[in-house]
Amino acid sequence: MSRSSDILLRAINYDHTLVLAIELSNKSWVLAAQVPGLPQTKTQRTIEPNKTALLAAIDGYRVRAAGLGYAVERVITTYEAGWSGFWLARWLVAQGIEVLTGVPAGERDVNEQGADRAQLQGRRYLRPRLAYRDVASATNRLTLIAAIVPADAVTTHTLFCLKTDVPLDVQLVLCALLNSFVANYVTRFRVNTHVTASLMSRLPVPYVGRDSGSFARLASLAETLSHSPTAAEEQPEYSELQARVARLYGLAAADFRHVLSTFPLIPDSVKTSCQRQFDSLH
Repeated sequence: MSRSSDILLRAINYDHTLVLAIELSNKSWVLAAQVPGLPQTKTQRTIEPNKTALLAAIDGYRVRAAGLGYAVERVITTYEAGWSGFWLARWLVAQGIEVLTGVPAGERDVNEQGADRAQLQGRRYLRPRLAYRDVASATNRLTLIAAIVPADAVTTHTLFCLKTDVPLDVQLVLCALLNSFVANYVTRFRVNTHVTASLMSRLPVPYVGRDSGSFARLASLAETLSHSPTAAEEQPEYSELQARVARLYGLAAADFRHVLSTFPLIPDSVKTSCQRQFDSLH
């Protein structure tokens, strides 16, 4: 645990505090509790994997402690928020229950009673963030694939995520640039089986001023495509986005035509639409 856990664990009166560890899974939740009045006993039980069953179990521990002459005045819970995210922690806080959460990458963060969203998990896992796929090759349909991971989603090691708190519109523009045919074209010259952090650090991307018309349009296109009900490339915004990014890279019409020709798995109709959009931009 990190030093921040001391904030939570100091000054605990175990005669009036229920401490509960929760092991989460899809099939069941396993509880291990330290109940007031039973200092040498760690009670354990399995419940249905839902918050209603958890609250009922906590109430049961309260009743058990009361039967021994101890009133539960404080409840502290802990669990690892790997695949499950932090919805449970927020719900527990809303019930007046304190939470100590753990995350897979060795990071730990503490949430005391009444803490806000930012305190719950250091902001990173509770906000949308740009990510790109690590495992890829030059022969894939697309090699560099980026997306905005929604808030409350926890990712694994195969996705490299933005760690700094960057405004969403900036992330959308970056997402547009990274998903472009031009950025993919450059990446394919350097990739083996992984799109490494070192490769990404050397990837050339055009500067797009936040107060420019290009920035606003790219952010709008990326936002629209992120909510597309079908494949993004089937939407008219996709070809416009590709064309605008190619223009920002400074490509001529012949250059862009060559870049498009190097993607054999992309439908010709999509490439033709992108070229037409490029030719229409000045």
